[in-house]
Amino acid sequence: MCTANILRLLAGISKDAIFSTRHFLSCGKRGAVDMAMHRLVKLGQIIRLVPGLFVKAGSKTPSVEEVSRAKARAFGKLISPHAGDTAVRLELTARVPGFPTFDTAGGGSLFFYQGVPITIKSTANRKLQLKDTEFGELVRAVWHNGREKFDRKAGLALHEAFKTFDKSLWPAHSQWMPAWINDRLF
Repeated sequence: MCTANILRLLAGISKDAIFSTRHFLSCGKRGAVDMAMHRLVKLGQIIRLVPGLFVKAGSKTPSVEEVSRAKARAFGKLISPHAGDTAVRLELTARVPGFPTFDTAGGGSLFFYQGVPITIKSTANRKLQLKDTEFGELVRAVWHNGREKFDRKAGLALHEAFKTFDKSLWPAHSQWMPAWINDRLF
């Protein structure tokens, strides 16, 4: 009965959508749902991406970021690109990027997708209040590097991004960033 209920709910999920075991907990006890999901994987009807996350057979392979966001969502979390990775991407630091890393408020985790370790690191909630805009990511990257590594290049990048930043969002952003960054914008 549990498997039939899961199949009924699966019919309403789009082909390439990532879904979690939690989507089906209304279909029966946790053990029964886990067993039914296991059977559906063995039958080739769904594909297990990482523990607890699946796609329908024939779906396109999701990206690391899509899987990471779905994993976080399954636990009621939001993630953002890790500030250190953003600093590397924006050439604010010379650190060699490692494996995919994301920031979240609350507890972090580590899981493997396609043999690659993905880390979700715990960070201060106020850093995540700076939305995933170009300016917000830049502020998080500068903040991650720290005041002692703030140089002319970082200052110019901040001022350039601030020029195109939607100023109506400024009150919401300025209250969350450290004073040493806020002061450099004025």
